Amino acid sequence: MTMGKIGMGTIAQGDLAPELLQYLQDDPTLAMSSTSKRKRNSSVSKNEDALGLKREFVGYIDANNPPKCRCLNGDADLAPIESKRLANFAKALRRRWKAWLEQLTERVRLAIDRESLPEEHWKDNGNQFMEESFADNAFAYASVQWMRRGERQDGWHTDGGASLLHAALTIFGSRTLQVKLRDAIDGADRIIELPQRPGSFYIGNLCALEHNVVHGAESVGCYKPVGQPEWQIAVMLRTDVFRAARSRSINCTPGPTEVFAIVNRETAMHLAEQPLQLPDLTAVLAASFI
Repeated sequence: MTMGKIGMGTIAQGDLAPELLQYLQDDPTLAMSSTSKRKRNSSVSKNEDALGLKREFVGYIDANNPPKCRCLNGDADLAPIESKRLANFAKALRRRWKAWLEQLTERVRLAIDRESLPEEHWKDNGNQFMEESFADNAFAYASVQWMRRGERQDGWHTDGGASLLHAALTIFGSRTLQVKLRDAIDGADRIIELPQRPGSFYIGNLCALEHNVVHGAESVGCYKPVGQPEWQIAVMLRTDVFRAARSRSINCTPGPTEVFAIVNRETAMHLAEQPLQLPDLTAVLAASFI
């Protein structure tokens, strides 16, 4: 845990078991996505879209329990994510972390109560923290990103409020996630680099941590559709919170800022203090019956 661009931030990383990665790589829906007629996400920059460098397909995880807000990154009225295997993975993740998410819910509520904020500070864009559990709204959305191999950078930025709990999984390809950490004493920034390869997983509150994704000229483990260029495929899982003002714009804070400061701090501390374990293939297969 360290100071980020917008408050405290924590990021943790791990790797999927090889058999679980293979299960996700063998998903026939991924091959279909390259020619999908489903609307691409509007958050992809016009330059990347025009050059065919990036495609992003967004949906929600659980068709039986959809998020209360079906809008993410400018796409309204989202449908369930096309990949059942990705949905199973996210369900298994939330099921494995249920106790951890319930503990975070209680921690956030106690922190809000301690601050004695006036009701107007949280009733419009913070009431979900007092009335709902993270066990129900965490990782509600999935963005499947197709990134064409080639040298470039995304640029330094912080994500919006739906990335209060943000998980990312690389299925194909390789790139480097750079995270900027701010020294609490002298305010100086230092950069850590987290290499992303097939099976790499990370979780953090990327609404606070400034980060940049670096794509190299070469990329190990890309997906190679017949007759198409090589692609990296990564999945971003985001959380259904701060619905009234997600603040998707770069370096903007979801409001009310007093509520964000409390919730973000407690999330960063909980992630730093309470370790997590990734689900295995058995747990993901079992999630298909949920």
